[in-house]
Amino acid sequence: MKKFLVLMLGLFFLTGQVYAHPPSDLKIEYDINTKILSVEIIHNVKNPERHFVRDIKVYLNGKIIVTQFFKSQGDKKIQKCIYTVIDAKPGDEIKIEAECNFVGKKNKVFKLSAEKR
Repeated sequence: MKKFLVLMLGLFFLTGQVYAHPPSDLKIEYDINTKILSVEIIHNVKNPERHFVRDIKVYLNGKIIVTQFFKSQGDKKIQKCIYTVIDAKPGDEIKIEAECNFVGKKNKVFKLSAEKR
């Protein structure tokens, strides 16, 4: 009976992760004038309380400047975040990394220009 229970629990967790997936895309905008970084993580899920973007990391020139953790996803399609990045200047590189609470992560890197981004 104990082996059966362990097997059933293993199958439950395995099948739950088969349907899990990393975020599919990141949409990023940075306004050089206001120093506001807007991030949208595209992560389509059926149940945002159970399957969600677990964390977001923001790097400036390879150095981590923000880590934010979540207990759920605000929407079935997108997790949105806004950060003030006061030290960024034209020519700097910002990397955003978003990780799913089940499996996988997605990242995007971009270089800041002097215009709105």
